[in-house]
Amino acid sequence: MIQKNKGFVWTSVLPYLALITALVLGLWYGVSTIYAKGEKAERAKWELSQAKLAKAATETVLELKADKHALEKKLQEYSANLTAQLNRKVRENDHEANRIINSFERGDIKLRLPTSSTISTGCADGSSSASASIDGDYAATRAGLSREDAEFLIGESRRANEIVLQLTACQAQLTSDRNIKPESFFIINTQSTGELK
Repeated sequence: MIQKNKGFVWTSVLPYLALITALVLGLWYGVSTIYAKGEKAERAKWELSQAKLAKAATETVLELKADKHALEKKLQEYSANLTAQLNRKVRENDHEANRIINSFERGDIKLRLPTSSTISTGCADGSSSASASIDGDYAATRAGLSREDAEFLIGESRRANEIVLQLTACQAQLTSDRNIKPESFFIINTQSTGELK
């Protein structure tokens, strides 16, 4: 007997649906697995490149720190050398001032002020229009300085020499500092990657 098809029969389509579902699920699993593996591979490449950049940046920073420390040490040595030179010259200056004072006290040297004697002659009528004339021997007499005045002048000379020495040392330090250009140490490329050049 022939049966009539009363409707749609799921039993005949069910194996095909199961097969299509299995294929779709298999395809989805395969694509997602491949995508995940590709994503992991790309992520690993990116992390490796970032690690290389970080390593290069760290090495550059360490080199710059080493350069900075070397430069600071060089500047400290230079400053210490300048200070030692200044102290030596100040001691020599003090020694010279003391030598001059001792020579003055012993009478080996005389410190004198040149003076000229001018004679003021007034007229008989009290006007002061007449001025003095100087004798033929140039009338340049010398007045000796007192011990206190001589010590004061020698001390002022010593102090002035010390100031000159200090200013010379400062000028040398400034000249040295100006010869250092911090911007010449490194250039940072901030365009896209932030890499150090």
